[in-house]
Amino acid sequence: MKDYRYLLALAASALFACTPKEVETELPEVQPQVEYSVTENTMSVPVDAGIEFGARITSEGPVSCEWKVNDNVVATTPTFVYVFDHVGQYKVDFRAFNKAGSAGKTYTVTVVGIPLEITFTPEGSTVNCVMLEDIVFKADVTAGSKGVEHKWSVDGEEAGTDAAFTFHVPAAGEYTVTYYGHNFDEFELSRTWTVIADELPLDIALSNPDATITCAEGTEITLSANVLNGGRGIVHSWKLDGVEVSTSASMSHTFETPGEYGISYDARNGKGETFSHTWAVTVTELNTEITHMYMNFEDGVTPSNISGNNVGGAPAWSVVPNPYPTATNPSSYVLVDNMHTATWGTSGYMDVKNISVDGKANSTILRIKAYQGANAYFPYMDIFINGQQRKLPNKVNGVEITDSSAAVYTGLLKTDDWNILEYYASSVGAENFSGLNQIQLRPFSLWGGGSSGATPNETDNTKVVWFDDIEFVE
Repeated sequence: MKDYRYLLALAASALFACTPKEVETELPEVQPQVEYSVTENTMSVPVDAGIEFGARITSEGPVSCEWKVNDNVVATTPTFVYVFDHVGQYKVDFRAFNKAGSAGKTYTVTVVGIPLEITFTPEGSTVNCVMLEDIVFKADVTAGSKGVEHKWSVDGEEAGTDAAFTFHVPAAGEYTVTYYGHNFDEFELSRTWTVIADELPLDIALSNPDATITCAEGTEITLSANVLNGGRGIVHSWKLDGVEVSTSASMSHTFETPGEYGISYDARNGKGETFSHTWAVTVTELNTEITHMYMNFEDGVTPSNISGNNVGGAPAWSVVPNPYPTATNPSSYVLVDNMHTATWGTSGYMDVKNISVDGKANSTILRIKAYQGANAYFPYMDIFINGQQRKLPNKVNGVEITDSSAAVYTGLLKTDDWNILEYYASSVGAENFSGLNQIQLRPFSLWGGGSSGATPNETDNTKVVWFDDIEFVE
């Protein structure tokens, strides 16, 4: 058997044409004599190859020709080319005939397919990567490309039908990627890869990433660590002041006592990667006070129960827009005592009379905000309980006064912000402010309670002070 791998040109160089049946000649008819260009009766050829079959009629006279492939007439000429486009076995018959008889030949042609050949990417059978990486697999067909169908799968689940496939690795672990392909001639080819995906480097998001925490006594603090990546084999350790309190992903602790504390968190995964963070915790005393607002001037209206000095025939006091809004006092409107044009010594007194507010009877502290700038004043107030008693605040900006001196007050009074002044009922010999109906503010007072200088200046005697938020505190 002869194997034909290319287009065969096998026709005879000189052939007598077959004569159509209806053509009459005067030559005497004899049985056709034929010589064949392809002499073998059996052959093997690749699919899609074309073979030229030829029959040379050597006898004289009219002759008709007929070629059949699998009993189907395909040509009536002495030569023809046939392309075998399917794998299988074919029968090729030739017949030359006239009135005197016929001659013929039969060929058996075996058509074989072209094996599927593929170059794969990646080349190796194992692929190492990290989770969330994209791995590109390719099947480049180098032979047998007719009618190729591709099929990719990951762990048995179909994942693609193109020649290329991108696998997005969803998580750390081991995966099996399989390729199967076959062509039109039913040649098959398969390939398998093992994908080993490692975790990303250790990455942890903390519920509170700050370095400091401030809370009041009795507060429960909860901290947690959310492992974003690299959590395989993770071990947690939370410590409070050096003592381990939790080995889970979170810790909780109630701080019962004011003071300074330290919290630390450490984590280590199975690869030895580490993560750590520390917090400095400040626990303050619990504020249990109850406040009762008396005046905050937010309606922009000057209260009728305030009285005091007149300057140029007009009251020195009024409610005005807040000229110094700060975090301490962001109010829109405040009360001002403005005697800037006064040319006499004065304490700038203002009376607040007929004080009535719920909760006053249970309150032990009278609180007020004042902005005095750089003025060399001391915030005296006359409190009308057990007579009229002139007092300085017992607490300034959160600091309780235990050593009353001009230097202490000067050191505590702010020149660029609002001051929070607190006067105690106990300072006038009372248990609370239930009997208080009147106070007198003396904002321009000097140390000892005396009046300010007669001539105002822009340095330390402007004779202008602002007030806000008069309230009682239980």
